[in-house]
Amino acid sequence: MNLLYISIFGVLGVLSRYSIDLYLSNKEYLFPYPTLLVNLIGSILAGFLYTVALEKTASSTIYIPLIIGFCGGLTTFSSLTLQSFNMIQQGHLFRPFIYLTGSCGIGVICVFIGNKIAKNIILS
Repeated sequence: MNLLYISIFGVLGVLSRYSIDLYLSNKEYLFPYPTLLVNLIGSILAGFLYTVALEKTASSTIYIPLIIGFCGGLTTFSSLTLQSFNMIQQGHLFRPFIYLTGSCGIGVICVFIGNKIAKNIILS
């Protein structure tokens, strides 16, 4: 049953990512903001869900599909690396450095934020 839930939430995550990308990509950006945004949102959500699942010792029936399915479908590591490669190919060296550092570094901070939101709002 978990595979079905992971699949359903994965599709919802992908559709969410596509919708955000479609909405924000109508603008001319020199930087892949839509991908950065979904990666940071996904990091906050993953930190939040993981913390709630651990603290509540909740059934993994809903949290695993949400984290693996939705967050996995929403976030875009393959897009992140391809966009970084393309920026390097175009001769930009500073942009991909900032993009990768921001996505990974700020992504970890976002997981921490999701953890704190769960502990202070949901679990208190």
